[in-house]
Amino acid sequence: EKSTVEHRSKRKMAKLRGLIWILVTYLIGTSSARDYQCSLQENQLCIFRSVQLSSADQLNQVTFSSAGSSPRNVKFESSSMVSIPTAVFKKLSSVETFDGGNSGIKNLMSSTFMGASKLRELNLTNNKISLLRNDLFVGATKLNVLDFSQNSISEVQENAFNGLKQLKVLKLNNNQIANLSPNVFSQNTALEEVDLHGNSLFKLDDAQFAACSDLV
Repeated sequence: EKSTVEHRSKRKMAKLRGLIWILVTYLIGTSSARDYQCSLQENQLCIFRSVQLSSADQLNQVTFSSAGSSPRNVKFESSSMVSIPTAVFKKLSSVETFDGGNSGIKNLMSSTFMGASKLRELNLTNNKISLLRNDLFVGATKLNVLDFSQNSISEVQENAFNGLKQLKVLKLNNNQIANLSPNVFSQNTALEEVDLHGNSLFKLDDAQFAACSDLV
């Protein structure tokens, strides 16, 4: 009987230690969440400084907020992010211009711009992006200007710019693009300017721009 009591006691202690471990893990995970805030500048410009997000896990543990009304213009300075947190556009739904240039961004997920329904200008120059994937801009159909210059883009998938019927300016200069699909611009009927210099393109087919009647 004594051994039975001791056995039950040990099992209770083991369960208690397990519960304590779960609680500590939860508290650590909760404490790692961070809310980046900015104060509203002139022209409704919101600047986030020194944002450090080096892993995918960290991207899911941050929120962004502004002291005051929702900003129309967002800029990141002195920051390093593996990708753009989707929380930016979910929380700041009125953003019209986004400047994430020189931020060390490597990846753009398919859900990155969900919620960016008012976004008109996107500047991601001088980052480390290598791929523009299909349907990347679902949720950001009002985009007028896209700047991906000075990245490491080697692949632009055929439907990368799908849905961007208001896109006027596209800068892809100084990347590593060797070829483009014949249909890559088929939905971008408002295009006026495409900059592709500084790539490895040997040939461009007129058919690739057949839908772009306003192209200069």
